[in-house]
Amino acid sequence: MKTAFITTALLLLGAVHPAWAGSDEEQLTTLLDEFLAGASVSDIATHERFWAEDLVYTSSRGLRFGKADILEGMRADPDSEAANPDVTYSAEDIRIRLYGEAVAWQATMIPDHD
Repeated sequence: MKTAFITTALLLLGAVHPAWAGSDEEQLTTLLDEFLAGASVSDIATHERFWAEDLVYTSSRGLRFGKADILEGMRADPDSEAANPDVTYSAEDIRIRLYGEAVAWQATMIPDHD
């Protein structure tokens, strides 16, 4: 019930301020595209800019990581295969939800095999 209310409230907010909602969604989609481009080549600066300090990232295997864990793993192995990927990613079916200054993204990651 609480989830339905939050979704409804966000939909109403978008209906009341369509320019604001569209503008933020476009900007956030661009940010996601930029992140995927940098993350595909293991650009640490891209990860530092993108992730919030209090990030809780849940992987597809159900493992949870924070921003520090992600950056530590990248710094521990800077010469990994990820720096020269055979696969890069883009996103489709992107859903963006704004909660004040927080954003929740949901997307399907699409691999591009070079």
